[in-house]
Amino acid sequence: MKSLEHELHCPVCKEIVKQPVVLPCQHSVCLMCASEVLVANGPHPPSPSMPRSPGHGTYPGRRRKEGPPLVMMFPCVPCGRDVELSEKGLTDCLRNLTLERIVERYRHTVSLGSVAVMCQFCKPPQTLEATKGCADCRSNFCNECFKLYHPWGTPRAQHEHIQPTLNFRPKNLQHFTLAADPSFRHFQLDVSKELKLLTELNFIQAPLAPVIDTQRSLAYDQLFLCWRLPQESAPAWHFSVEYRRRGVVPGGASRGGIRGGLAAARWGWQRLDEVSGTSAVIDRLEMDSVYVLRVRGCNKAGYGEYSEEVYLHTPPAPVLNFYLDSRWGLHADRLVVSKEQRGARSVPGLSLLQAADHALTSCHLTSDLLVGDVAITQGRHYWACSVEPGSYLVKVGVGLESKLQEWFHLPQDMASPRYDPDSGHDSGAEDALDSAPPFCFLTMGMDPLTNNNVPSGLTYPLPPRLGVCLDFEKGRVTFYDAHSLRPLWEGHVDCSGPVCPAFCFIGGGALQLQELVANRNADQTPVRRVTIQPRVTNLNNNNN
Repeated sequence: MKSLEHELHCPVCKEIVKQPVVLPCQHSVCLMCASEVLVANGPHPPSPSMPRSPGHGTYPGRRRKEGPPLVMMFPCVPCGRDVELSEKGLTDCLRNLTLERIVERYRHTVSLGSVAVMCQFCKPPQTLEATKGCADCRSNFCNECFKLYHPWGTPRAQHEHIQPTLNFRPKNLQHFTLAADPSFRHFQLDVSKELKLLTELNFIQAPLAPVIDTQRSLAYDQLFLCWRLPQESAPAWHFSVEYRRRGVVPGGASRGGIRGGLAAARWGWQRLDEVSGTSAVIDRLEMDSVYVLRVRGCNKAGYGEYSEEVYLHTPPAPVLNFYLDSRWGLHADRLVVSKEQRGARSVPGLSLLQAADHALTSCHLTSDLLVGDVAITQGRHYWACSVEPGSYLVKVGVGLESKLQEWFHLPQDMASPRYDPDSGHDSGAEDALDSAPPFCFLTMGMDPLTNNNVPSGLTYPLPPRLGVCLDFEKGRVTFYDAHSLRPLWEGHVDCSGPVCPAFCFIGGGALQLQELVANRNADQTPVRRVTIQPRVTNLNNNNN
């Protein structure tokens, strides 16, 4: 080994060669050592005794003043003389790869303590020394065996090759066994405090579905909707009210073809957002239509569920707003009109006490007539009123203004309807059967509802509110259940002159006109328009 190590020394640095190059004299030196020697000596001109190459001398195309090229000379220690290199110097010198492998194997053998690692796949007695090791196969190979067991293009060709060794280290952690169980099957943690804190937290919840008050909600001149939240519901910051016409499918489709599709595009779901209170007013609605309405609340948690859908029917004609006129034949001892002139009550007075003989025999009762302060001369109009359930008899309808004035001027007693089956037949049809009657009334009270214009005496259940619709051009009056707008009865009236809403009280009773939805939140009552002429004016006209 000592003699071998001496052969591997560089003649310049006296150390084991590193990156050896072959000189023209076939000796090997370190590349760095040869470069340092050339830099120290520099280039030399050629000597006269040195044979010239064929490129030197005078030939066509060469200038006479140009001298011979410089020569790179390297002093070779083993040869004891200078060795001529080419013009490129050490660039043309080849690397001594064989010497490099020998030096590498020598250093590896020395590091193993002079113990050679033999190939594990060579067949004896021709076992060669191993040159490579495989970390995946955990074996040592010579060059031929490594190529044989790791052919190109196979998965084994991708194995990691290392220096031959007798102790192979594990390539990855898959060969190790974990000391701890990573599944946490036996891990326990006390989270009772955390659970208690979570249960004590009060998260904000969305409001529950509101409950619509069907008794207070109504459709009159405008649509008034009222609702409330359940007691167990979370508070709501505001509400969203949605409505649409019935029969129109949301999204634009309809049951009426092309025409229905246009109506659907106009009357799909419409919304009133951020309604602060528990009621809402909706205006600009179509007449004689059924609307579907629903409400939902909203707070920080978002929108809640929708309420149940309710249906409200709008009046068949524009609503007529009027007040009770107290100037026409009003008996202060029997009739009391409210301050707002929207209601009236009939009470027993001195006149009834003086006529006790008539009252005790129940043969005759005095009727008190009350009219509205508006005369209708054209168009269709609708209004509603409510009669107190304990009323004796209250007649609701319309009449010619001239005939009503005659009634006031010539009041007559009328038979008690409790004993006369054809009671209250005051339509005026007895005088002129071929012409339309000047009055058209429907009698309410005593629980049933009676039609006075029909001798047979049709009766209906007493509705909470009665609606009246007058078509002036057709001379027709239609009575409705104002809550559901179900038609109750239809009659005719003479419309040759102005027609006024009229009410007749027989005995005790109370009447209340339906308040406009628009006036509920108004600061002051609008100014009344009186169109009926007073009694004095009419008497002067008759005298003239």
